[in-house]
Amino acid sequence: IASTILFAISFVLVIAVYVIYWKGPVLRARSPFAQQLHAAREESGGRRMSYVTYGGSRSGSYAGRKSSSGGMPGLGPRQQSYAQKRLAELEKEQKEKEEE
Repeated sequence: IASTILFAISFVLVIAVYVIYWKGPVLRARSPFAQQLHAAREESGGRRMSYVTYGGSRSGSYAGRKSSSGGMPGLGPRQQSYAQKRLAELEKEQKEKEEE
């Protein structure tokens, strides 16, 4: 009975791949993300983009947030890494030594 269950699961998954392949153009036409990818590809002259800028409906989500300090959005005071803080401290110390 275990083999029958595994066969049924695998059969459904294999059929799903073919259905998605067959219905792909219809699914992409309805998908806002696929439409953004298509628009980005047209803007770049047909080249594939490594990212898509989110706007509109994603502007309030975590992916749509921008950080002013260059760190990860939503981390508050932990936005800068230890290395960035230490580098800033060393630069400050060096400027103070030069002024003396």
